[in-house]
Amino acid sequence: MRNLRMALAFLTRIPLTPSGPVVFPAPAIAVWFPIAGLVIGGLVGSIYWVAVQFLPTLPAAVLAVGCGILVTGAFHDDGLADTFDALGGGRDQESVLRIFKDSRLGTFGVAALSLSILLRVTLLGSLDGTAGFFTLVAAHGLGRGVTAATMGFASPATSGLGTSLMTGFTRRHAAAAGVLALGIGGLLLGLPGVIGFVITVAAAAILVRWATSKAGGITGDVLGAIEQFGEMSVLLAAAAAIDHWSIPWWI
Repeated sequence: MRNLRMALAFLTRIPLTPSGPVVFPAPAIAVWFPIAGLVIGGLVGSIYWVAVQFLPTLPAAVLAVGCGILVTGAFHDDGLADTFDALGGGRDQESVLRIFKDSRLGTFGVAALSLSILLRVTLLGSLDGTAGFFTLVAAHGLGRGVTAATMGFASPATSGLGTSLMTGFTRRHAAAAGVLALGIGGLLLGLPGVIGFVITVAAAAILVRWATSKAGGITGDVLGAIEQFGEMSVLLAAAAAIDHWSIPWWI
């Protein structure tokens, strides 16, 4: 449970560690990312389920997505924006790495972040309370599982907090995280969860290839972008399938 607590402390703003500098053991906590995602998704999903009892689904979705951003400190959202700023705006490896380290937000980043939030809100708003709850739990768990799995199959471009977790993270660890991600999607959502997993893996492969070609490897921001694509992919699959399959499938 200690590593799960550390994983939650790394991925969220929840105060689960003592004050002061904290050394996060790698890869011990990274394999717990899918389970930490289940906890985060459960919190965000609960807010959506409660909100739809009193509000229309669209404003309830805004509250839930906003809560997710608040709980994580926009950790992954920032990664998505920085990734598209760097890969979209950088002309060579030096400029790409410089933009990755720049805290300012550019046009590509604003566009990517805006589209991500809009897509997540509108897709979630198309689901009822129960379907939305289980989809959010699956989306957060699966997204972080694929993110962890990516760490075993990519090389870091620079040193940093995110990519430091890749040290010692083997393909065996990555496979375990990937199996967990697929299991989460399949068990909670059935076929839509499997479809969401496939889309997420494809998006991760594209982002890794893009980052490697332009920056020589991935950064922690790219990992954050992969998590965001995981959330969007699962929500997209669930919203597209809601008229054909029950979510969750056992109800």
